[in-house]
Order: sequence, then C-alpha cells, then structure tokens
Amino acid sequence: TEQFVAFNVAMPETWNLGTIKAKFFWAPGTDSGAVGDTVEWEIAAGALSNGDTIDAALGTAQVISDAVVTGESASLHVTGATPAITVGGTPALGDMIHFKVSRNVGGTDDHGYDAWLLGVLIQFTKKTTAVAAW
Repeated sequence: TEQFVAFNVAMPETWNLGTIKAKFFWAPGTDSGAVGDTVEWEIAAGALSNGDTIDAALGTAQVISDAVVTGESASLHVTGATPAITVGGTPALGDMIHFKVSRNVGGTDDHGYDAWLLGVLIQFTKKTTAVAAW
C-alpha cells in the first residue's frame, strides 16, 4: 500500500524561491526481498504564506527510484537526487513549505516489503544578494 508522511519547513532566507531537489535516506524494513529490488520515493511541496488556507494544492510530485544494495534490514540506503521540484503556490520569503512524501508503489517499485524512510535532504539554490535583517 502507498503510505504518506508530511512535514513542514521554514526554508532559509537565503533560498532564491526557485526549484528544489531531494534525496531520501531509507532502509529495507526486513531481511526479506532481494538485492536489486527497486523502491520509489515521491515528493511534492507547496508554499503557505500568512493567511493562506492550509489545504492548498501542492506542486507536481517528483519520483526517484533506488535499488536495494543489501538485503539486510536497517542498512542505510541513499537515493540520487530527484528531478527539479516546483514548489506549489507562490513561494515568498518566510513561507512555511509543506512537503508530502510517499512510497510510489504504482511505478517500478518491486520491493514487496516495508521500506523505512529515515530522512530527507533538501537542496536549494541560494540568493546572490544579502537578506535584510528582521
């Protein structure tokens, strides 16, 4: 089954408000399965400004596949970077960015067992101008 997790981040003020990318830290949930099984992770994001409704639409989700490199449970795996993610809404300085992550079981994911999401690394492009103090 496809399961989801959501989290919110106030992006650094140095973010240029453009596209972002993500990498996923994960582990096989059991010793079952086989080396080479594919696990797919999907991520989408949306910007929320003061006064926005919190159920606003997210941007288009991006997917990254990763292969099981060891069949042992709790062995750390790190994906490559996703394609560029466009944050939904109109991102502005100081917005809360809402992220939704899921295991994309409808794609090429063929690992028939649990996969544990351990963390997400977000990459962004920095502004070239200094940010004014609060």
